[in-house]
Amino acid sequence: MSLNPAAHISTFPLPPSVGVQQTLETIFPRSIMPTLHLIIFKPIPMFPGTAHWGLFLPYDEGDADGLVYQVKKQSFTSNKTEFNAQDFDPRLQSSEFSSCIALPEISIKHHILSGICYDISQGRPFHLVNRNCRDWVGEVIEKLVIQLNMQTTEGERVIRRIKDMK
Repeated sequence: MSLNPAAHISTFPLPPSVGVQQTLETIFPRSIMPTLHLIIFKPIPMFPGTAHWGLFLPYDEGDADGLVYQVKKQSFTSNKTEFNAQDFDPRLQSSEFSSCIALPEISIKHHILSGICYDISQGRPFHLVNRNCRDWVGEVIEKLVIQLNMQTTEGERVIRRIKDMK
């Protein structure tokens, strides 16, 4: 499970005829939230040692298509980070990426991920060597671990996995 249950389960009263206390977990189980994926795109031939990274989130759990969240430089001469999210279907765009790695520790809704990506990208400098798309993905994952109140070992494990891939 990707969330600390105590952090997000809420109870609310139901009509007396129902006779049970429901939780948001029983009505909206985490398993229906889509699992986050790391997308590693194929390197550009003139820069063979580099690969663009982004985050892919299916529209719903089990869907093949969804949105890819990514950053780039605003322009070739700019040092500003530009964030975007766009439609992405790994089945149709498989020639564009080399890996699609599920991060099963993180199941999340689009509006939460989008907000975190936007917050991290605001005013963030971009440098191809040390403040690039890979670093941005790491920053997003670290913020998700905090925001989702993940258990320490689970959060550390996913952060370490991302850092070990760099």
